[in-house]
Amino acid sequence: MKKIFFLLVAPAVLLAQSTGTIVGTVEDSSGGVIQGAAVKVINQSTAQQSSTVSDTAGRFNFPRLPVGDYRLEAGHQGFRQS
Repeated sequence: MKKIFFLLVAPAVLLAQSTGTIVGTVEDSSGGVIQGAAVKVINQSTAQQSSTVSDTAGRFNFPRLPVGDYRLEAGHQGFRQS
């Protein structure tokens, strides 16, 4: 099975901020974008989860998340979950 890779871009968090955004792109091992990948973000402290699906360019966006440590997961048929 092919692997899924993440390219993450996250803005710097300022001390006064109470929310942040996680954005990125889901790609395969050859660098091709994966459209329609199920992407989930899980807050490590609270176990709160949010889900989305990557767009036609493989992009995903989780806006206005409470500041914290998060785990990202992505999956798509024919690929190993990452």
